[in-house]
Amino acid sequence: MKDFMLRWNRYNVFAQREAYTARSVCMYRICAAVSLLLSITVSVYLAVVGPDDLAANASIWEQNYRYPTNFTIDSTTGSIFCTAHFVTNNVLHTAFILFFCHSFFYSAEVILILNFVNLSSLYFRRGPYAHSMQFLPSTGPLAWTFVSIYWNLAIALAHHGLTTKVFGFIFIWSPLGYGLFAFVAYKDVTMILCLVVIASAMGVGQISMKADLPQLVLPFVVAGALIVLSVLAVISNNTRGQSDENMKIEVDHGNVEAKDEEHGIE
Repeated sequence: MKDFMLRWNRYNVFAQREAYTARSVCMYRICAAVSLLLSITVSVYLAVVGPDDLAANASIWEQNYRYPTNFTIDSTTGSIFCTAHFVTNNVLHTAFILFFCHSFFYSAEVILILNFVNLSSLYFRRGPYAHSMQFLPSTGPLAWTFVSIYWNLAIALAHHGLTTKVFGFIFIWSPLGYGLFAFVAYKDVTMILCLVVIASAMGVGQISMKADLPQLVLPFVVAGALIVLSVLAVISNNTRGQSDENMKIEVDHGNVEAKDEEHGIE
């Protein structure tokens, strides 16, 4: 069993290591570049052109508007926001786009959940004392994937003729809930701001499809609440930074006094 675990850790790309060989670094770079190219190519093609083999298939944003829900996103904002960054994320993102545009929404949902777990594991590695900028590489894809879970599921329900009103009115608050988590756990401004962008995109999406007033207003309420959270997070981080600086000054001052006493200086 021990030998198996050693071999597993040797080939486990997610395992933390103290050092990497030049060969492994080179392979990671190649895989990252290839997967990113694949992700961008598939995403752009299926966002602009879309599959043309079956009537049920459609481009990303055609699917978005074909089944109007509370999570319908403004296509312009969404196109700018959902660029991927990591090898596993790139591969899963590509799989999601392919399933989504071919109307395999439940398969796409499984992929989204897997990617959410993948990105969350990276996000949580930073720890509670990390600065917001340290979360930046994972926050954008993670925020997008989190909201996409509800977006895709709402479209899946609409695709099968089920009403999404109740689902939408409940889970439209999910970005705010996740933003509260990011605030309480990490004071992560970047995550909260990413969720602001997505919530605002949903609001613009509701305007474009002329949704009812409650359905139209809620995304902007969520975005507004997230903006307040982001301001509170900035204030909290600045306060923590000032406190850390004061503590450092006190420690340095104490060290100087200790050295003076050691040398008999009054």
